[in-house]
Amino acid sequence: MLLRQLSIIVVLLLMIAGCLRTTQKTVLEQPAKREILRCDLNQIDDDEAVTFFPSYAYLKGNQWIFKIEGWVRAPKNNRISQFFYKSAFRILTISGIQNESKFWSRFKGIAADSKNQIEMTICLGNKKYILSKSTNGGRISDVLRLPLSEVAEFTINSENWIPFYATTKTDRSFKGKVRLISPKGVSVISDIDDTIKVSEVYAGSRVLLRNIFDKTPKPTEGMVTFYASLQAKHNAEFHYLSASPWPIFELIEEFRADSGYPEGAYELKEFCWEIGSKFCGFLASDSTLTHKKSYIQELLENFPKRQFILIGDSGEKDPEIYAWALNRYRDQIRAVYIRHVPSKDKGELTKDDILQLFRPHQAKVKFINRESGAIE
Repeated sequence: MLLRQLSIIVVLLLMIAGCLRTTQKTVLEQPAKREILRCDLNQIDDDEAVTFFPSYAYLKGNQWIFKIEGWVRAPKNNRISQFFYKSAFRILTISGIQNESKFWSRFKGIAADSKNQIEMTICLGNKKYILSKSTNGGRISDVLRLPLSEVAEFTINSENWIPFYATTKTDRSFKGKVRLISPKGVSVISDIDDTIKVSEVYAGSRVLLRNIFDKTPKPTEGMVTFYASLQAKHNAEFHYLSASPWPIFELIEEFRADSGYPEGAYELKEFCWEIGSKFCGFLASDSTLTHKKSYIQELLENFPKRQFILIGDSGEKDPEIYAWALNRYRDQIRAVYIRHVPSKDKGELTKDDILQLFRPHQAKVKFINRESGAIE
């Protein structure tokens, strides 16, 4: 227990390396009322919980491929745990905590114990589906391949989200949703920290920790309006891709909704405390590159007929990652937008430095002024 607690102090600093950085849609007719299905989570205790992350489905042949993503954990709400984590935060940031109740609501995901090997059944449409057991870090990650005729019977809302849920024997319900994305159209892949949310990764770990856990998050200048314009002009789909860890998903999603950014699927970074598992992968210096490249490749290969807009910032690795993607998938990538911010390691990259990375496709690259949000 002591070793785990001491490791947390180190990890809270090291984990920052991961961030240290109108086409009408069809609404299917609702089927006749059916008996409510129960998908009981027999292994979930009353003090445990499941979070399902917004994901997407894509069409392949005569099937819809559904990605189901989630996390099983046991929250820690006792006073001893809260005292320890708050004390560690004060030591790391050399500051007090502005609002202790809000701090804990933001931090409790990091403190939670992940639950491995949990059996999972979800109710989707009018059927039950058995998922793979949760893995290290309590992660649920599975794929359902469903025939077109089966999906046609599902209730789909006006935004093409299909809801699903799982229940416990004590009638608690955990809800998720998957977005049906058509083979053609425009998709936006967006970074989060210092792209749509003020995180100040470049200012160092103390400032970043305070911005994430102790301050009310703020949207970056002009970006809410810019994203709304992309959605209105292109009827765009959105994918939020970040090196932030999954345990702070609820904090990020609350910020997105409050700020008015479009809904979308998420891909965050794996994280757990167990040494020898993906804990070490999270801390690796190249893990952000691998993580983001892998998801971008997944999307572009699952949607070969869609056009993509990539949006990030210059503070870390987004220019290098997007340059790789543009060179490899140049016909699918419509544009790249880079929000110009200081770099923690190199000082502020000039626009010429960034454009050099994208040669010979630099004509597709545009810059976003960090002060005004204007496109340059």
